[in-house]
Amino acid sequence: MIIFAEPIMNIQNPYSEVEHKVFKRTFLQETEVGVEFDKPMTTEDFSTRIVPFVSKTFNVPIADKLDTSTEKAELTSSDGQVKFEFGLSFAKVSIGRLAYKSFSSSVIQHITILVNFIKDVACVDEIKQTYINKINVWPIESKNSKSSFGAASFFIFKKEHIEDFANMKFEESDYPVGAAKEAVVKCGDSASLKATLRVELKDEQNASFYLALRAHASDVKVDNVISVLPKLNEIMFGAFTDIVSDNIFDLMSKESS
Repeated sequence: MIIFAEPIMNIQNPYSEVEHKVFKRTFLQETEVGVEFDKPMTTEDFSTRIVPFVSKTFNVPIADKLDTSTEKAELTSSDGQVKFEFGLSFAKVSIGRLAYKSFSSSVIQHITILVNFIKDVACVDEIKQTYINKINVWPIESKNSKSSFGAASFFIFKKEHIEDFANMKFEESDYPVGAAKEAVVKCGDSASLKATLRVELKDEQNASFYLALRAHASDVKVDNVISVLPKLNEIMFGAFTDIVSDNIFDLMSKESS
């Protein structure tokens, strides 16, 4: 009898294929990767299973810090750049900008820990969703943030994505003030990407521009998580390349000042 391998879910990248290289400079502030599942554990199961898991994975004794009402465990690296959170129906890891070099070198090993948590602690075969969140930030200083808002928008983002946004008018006396727009792109039957552009004019001299990207896939087999997330990351980079201007890529290719 021939046994066929179960097909991996179909995720479609709606963006043109682009070279995914490691840049000298990044505006990425945080990357969060997470999994959520439908069959939450009881608090008793969680507190019992999380202790040997954390001891084995991180070599950290936490038994004396937990009781039978524990619903979440958090572990943070000594430099504060990597943080794990484990709960009754989720697990996630956040990687700060100083710890992020590339998805393959800075994130994949942490995904393996999430998968092991699902298998050893949550004890489920399929998750409700897995996702990646990335936040890019561009702080801008100027003599008048409201009058320079439009030009700064066009410098950071491509015209077709920002033209309506950049032409907004703000009351002269209002600070802080902000605005946002978002779009959702379908990436197959059970995956999608959401892009959010946001600006905050904090005071007369300071503004911050944000690009938040979230890609997620639903109903994923646990054994497929490690292959699905890199696909989602490729989609996110395609979206980033589609939205930000060549000016930003020029800056990313240069050493930080």
